[in-house]
Parts: sequence; structure tokens; C-alpha cells
Amino acid sequence: MTLRANIQELLYSERYQECIEACQNILKENHEEISAWKYAGKSLLALGHIQKAQQCLAKAHELNQSDPEIANEIGNTFLKLGGNDSALEWYEKAIEIKSDYAPALSNIANLKRQSGKLQEAIALFQKAIQADPKLVQAYVGSAAIYLTVGELDQSESLANQALELNKDTPFANEILGIVLQKKNNPEQAIEYHHKELNNNPASATSLLNLGLIFLLQGNADTAIESLKKASAIKPSEECSLLLAQAYLKLGRLEEAEMACKNLNQNSSVYYYIYGMILVEMQDLIQAESYFKKSIEMQKGFVQGHKALSELYQKLGRLSESHDSNKCMIIVEELKAETTELEFIGDNTPHEKPSAIEHPNLYSPGMGTENIGGFLRSMTMMLRPKRVLEIGAGYTTPFLLEGIVNNKRVFDDGSLKESYFENYTYDAKLLVIDNQSQEELASTLGMQAIIDSKYTEFIEGDFQGKANELYQRYGCFDFVWFDCGGPDEYLSFLREYWDYCSGYMFFHFTYSDGSPNQNHTIIRENIKGNYSIFDIVEPHKKRQGSITMVNKTPYTENDSRVAD
Repeated sequence: MTLRANIQELLYSERYQECIEACQNILKENHEEISAWKYAGKSLLALGHIQKAQQCLAKAHELNQSDPEIANEIGNTFLKLGGNDSALEWYEKAIEIKSDYAPALSNIANLKRQSGKLQEAIALFQKAIQADPKLVQAYVGSAAIYLTVGELDQSESLANQALELNKDTPFANEILGIVLQKKNNPEQAIEYHHKELNNNPASATSLLNLGLIFLLQGNADTAIESLKKASAIKPSEECSLLLAQAYLKLGRLEEAEMACKNLNQNSSVYYYIYGMILVEMQDLIQAESYFKKSIEMQKGFVQGHKALSELYQKLGRLSESHDSNKCMIIVEELKAETTELEFIGDNTPHEKPSAIEHPNLYSPGMGTENIGGFLRSMTMMLRPKRVLEIGAGYTTPFLLEGIVNNKRVFDDGSLKESYFENYTYDAKLLVIDNQSQEELASTLGMQAIIDSKYTEFIEGDFQGKANELYQRYGCFDFVWFDCGGPDEYLSFLREYWDYCSGYMFFHFTYSDGSPNQNHTIIRENIKGNYSIFDIVEPHKKRQGSITMVNKTPYTENDSRVAD
């Protein structure tokens, strides 16, 4: 066996210290032996001696600048030291040396994933898999992204492919456990989390998720056992919250209080949990103040209102109990297990701009970065039953979120009770786009939107479909039109106007601060009783405007006049 083959075998059999010693012996005879510097560096990196590893690998690269593996490993040393920018530079050097070097492609993808650039990351992972179909970390990275965006079937498939390649692949079982939790299959989720822990006993995520599952199943003792291990490995506010709730269920109040002290004391959940502890301690007056504080910290904090209502019942203050119990009207019952524990948050003021929402669906230059949130808010305020979107894209998830959020209504004392008599909210989002579902689904995050029970996707042009859609769905009481130019605007108004009610929103109706041809077409083709309003973004020369038309039935007493 050659010296190079010998040190390779030592490295791949994880006999790192022996590999280092063998490399040292080689370098005593030949200080310029590239493989000895390279494999010594890889062994030192595996043992956690990062700076020494970096020195050896830098020497190897100095002697041979055409080996992508060396450049990639130098990137790994910088990554271990927290230098992501330097790591990226070295990964990119590896790609310059060999454009389809799969480990570097996968490493760059992971950095993109961590920075929220999920669409770029998934494309790089796919490229890495094409270059090396056995690169398990690329499958795991892809699975993690699809899990993040809610495409559970795709995530499950990729994680299983990773395990088929290597049954001990780190994080693959953990991902499958989370996927099955989200699919409401807790028993199988437990099985996968245990598999992950067999391979990696320090997996705080699997321990935390096991604790959550056991707590939801009413097995607080087992939950505590798992959560304490998770907290010892990686303390987190979520873990402290779950521990506090588990101790509370068992009446172990001192331990619940200790866990509660690890929560953010400027958060609603801290005051809520502490209030629950005070109730068990029979300090009801102090508990009242804590529940009130939890509601003050987070408006619409349902758990706080519910606890306060129950507390007032104990105190015999029935009128106040009734008022607090009206905190929220549930239009569609939410599953208790998904609401009881999912309210971690704080009230820390924001000091920097928030990241753009749904970055994978955002297309620069289309001018919708501010419109998505606006449409979501309008959907929630107007509560439409039939939402029509012409042109799928960045705004689609916001419209869907608005519909889903309308499943519940916060009662701050201002609700009109007659509105909710015999009320059901059965809303639907109809999306018309000339892309196929397969083309749309290739954009990360869009598959979950297409699959939603609230969404109907209609492939093709919108022209010629108005009457058919009206027969199936009735009038559209909320329309978002962002498709084409003047010809398309004219076609839509001529064909769809009579089948629309409520509000219509048209994009890009101003150019350089002045009404453009799209705006003129709208003004000249709307009819009947309506009001019209323009919103113009002053900092944009194009794609920075909305024209809103409110179409209402005409009545003799209506004093508004269409202008």
C-alpha cells in the first residue's frame, strides 16, 4: 500500500490521530508532500483543532492550487471559526477549480439557506446531487428547506433518500420526525426522533420535539425527562416554556417557577405562565395582575383572556368572566394541540428593518414588495368570500394568509353581533395564471399554496373564462389584477366587471407619478355605482401604484356619484 493510500485509509476509518502521526512521518522525509499536509489538515479538523488544520490545509493549497477538495476544506475551517464570508470565498474557489465539485456546491447552498436565500440554496443542492447522487448532506439540506416552507411530502422524500444512502445520516431522522409531527402522526414521529438520538444523543432538537409530543399526549413526566436533556445541551426559551408547563401539569410549582425565570420577562407568555403558577399557589389576586399584564403585553393574547375568565369565575365575578371570555370569536375551531403551546414571543421593539416576507417568491423589479402585506391586511379587513387573483406570484401567499387569518376574529368590544348570526366563513382564493402547475410548483414555497384547501388554481389565460367562473363560484368580492398591459386591463374590465362586487385592486396604474394608460382604461370602462382611489409610491417611477375600485350596488338613497 502506498503512503498516500495508507493515510487515506486511516482518515476514512476515523483513526485521525494515527493519520496525523503518519503524515508527520512523511513530512520528515519530504516537507513538500501535498497529500500529507492535506490529510493531516482534514484529520485535525475532524478532531476540532481548527487553527492547526487551517495551517496544514493552507500549506497544501500553496503546493497545489488545482485541488478543489483542499479549497473546500479550508472553507470548512473558516466556517468552524465563524467566518462565513471567508468560508464562502474558499467554497467559491473550489468551484472555480472544478465547477461541479459537489461538496462545495452543497456548502454554498447551506450558507444561502442560513441567510434565507432558499430558492438559490435549493438550486445549488440540486446541482450538487446531479454532480454526486450519493452526497447525503445535499439531500438533507434540501429536505430541511422544504420542511421550512411547508412542503412536507418533498421534505420526507429527500430525507428518506438520504437514509437509503446512509442509514446513519445526521439530521435525516430528525427531519422525518418533525414532518410526521406536522402530519399529526406523533407515534411515528417519536420513532424517528429516537432513531436520531441513537445516532446523535446530543440532538437538542429531537429531544425538544419529543418533549413537546409527550406533553401534548399528557405524559408530563416523560416530557420533563426529554426536555431537561435538551436544555442541558442547548438551553432555549421554548424549552423553558415547555418545562414550566410540564411541571405545572404535575403540580411541581417550585420547579415550574424556576423554569419560568428562564423566559423573557418582557413577554406575554412569561406573565401568563407565572399567573398559572400563582393560581395553583392560590394567590388569585396576584395571578389576576399577571394575566392582565400578559394581555397588555400582547393584544389579542387568547390564553391570557381565557385564564382571566376562569379566574374571575373562581372569584365569583361572573360579569367580568363573561367579558373576558368574549375576547375572541372562533369562526372555525382551531385544534387545541396546535394553539396551547405555540405562543412564544416577546414585545422587544424592533431596531432594524425586518426581512422581506416570502423571499423565495419575490421577483425584483415587479414592485410588489410593499403590496403583499397591504393585500393581506385588506383581505382581513374586508373578509371576502371569493378572492380572484389574475397572475400568480409574490402576492399569492399574502392573499391566502389573509383568508386563513379570517378564520378567527378578535373581540375588543367593537364587534357587531348580528354580523355573526348564522355565519360561516367558507372563503376561496382563485388564482388564474398561464403557467402550468408544474412550472409554478418549481418555485420554492408555491406547491404548498397550490395544495391548500382554500386555493383553486386555474391554468391558462383569464380571457374567455368569466361566465364559466361565475357559474361555478358566483361573484368575486375581492380582485387583485396584476397581469400584462393595457390590452389585458381592457379585456378584464369588459369581460369581468359584471361578475365582480366589492373591491378591485389594479397594479401599475401610474408612471413617473402620473396616471398611465392602464389608469385611463380603468376610468373609461368602469360603470355603475363605484368609488375609486389611487395609492402612489412616491419613490418609484414604475410598478409603484395601485388603483382601488369599490363597486357597490346602487340604491336610490345613495348620495355618491361615480366620477
